[in-house]
Amino acid sequence: MGVRVPPLAPTAAEPKREASPHGRQQQPLWRLLVLVVAASLPALLVLIYLQQDLRNDRLARIPDEALQQAELINSDLRSVVEGARQLAAAIARYGTVRVLDPRCEGHMLEVQRDLQQYAVVSVRDMAGLAVCSSNVALPSDTMPELCLRGGLEPEHWVVRTDLYTQLAGDRGAVLPFCFAFPATQDRIGFLVLELSLAWLADHIAALRLPEGSAVGVADREGTMLVRMPERHLAGREVPPAVLPYVDGPRRGNTWAISPDGLQRVVGYVPAGMAPSGIFVSWACCPTPSCRTSTT
Repeated sequence: MGVRVPPLAPTAAEPKREASPHGRQQQPLWRLLVLVVAASLPALLVLIYLQQDLRNDRLARIPDEALQQAELINSDLRSVVEGARQLAAAIARYGTVRVLDPRCEGHMLEVQRDLQQYAVVSVRDMAGLAVCSSNVALPSDTMPELCLRGGLEPEHWVVRTDLYTQLAGDRGAVLPFCFAFPATQDRIGFLVLELSLAWLADHIAALRLPEGSAVGVADREGTMLVRMPERHLAGREVPPAVLPYVDGPRRGNTWAISPDGLQRVVGYVPAGMAPSGIFVSWACCPTPSCRTSTT
């Protein structure tokens, strides 16, 4: 008789593993992110391209803007020179001035007191000797040579501008304007108005110029009369890269290394254009980091 083997007890079925709800969500989320990036990438690239295009367009306009700023400053200086000419024309009508009478000193003192941008106002005769002056303690020994340079015609006003850097007393550096006028007895008189360069620097600083502006005013030889904002550079020569344009034939713009060692775009008006004998430049640095480093 065989042994009966009892049937095996049914084993408990293993529980079914359900898929994690987080796993089901992650896959669509990644797909969604990929779709968003793929959809946004062309727009982002277009935006980057437009920004770069705008930047290049702005850089291309900067040289023209530099020239415009230089022309605006030149126009302002022209008004300063024209104001001096009109003032000289009015002074020449005084009776004591027309006869070259030393008693015209009172008029010179009155003018200098009311218009303090002029360090000294004086009248001189044909020999260059002072007839009267607003400050006899500050003689202008080089004025006869300045006024006689190029010859003068008695019936015309002649305007001469040049650099006068001698530091004498409280006058400091000045820019002299020399005017010829017909005096009595067929003589020629000279009115010399010495514009203070310190006043001119303050005048330019008060102009509403763009941030990071650097302004240069120089004579025909390339010596800086005014340099803003680096006032201490007045009296030095303009940067070598700019020097060829000081007495050039036409206005324009260029790139140059400025005295502070930064590359700037420079707009300029040569000294041969009005106001006569004065070179004007305006420079700026196109990058924000460059502008913030300007002192």
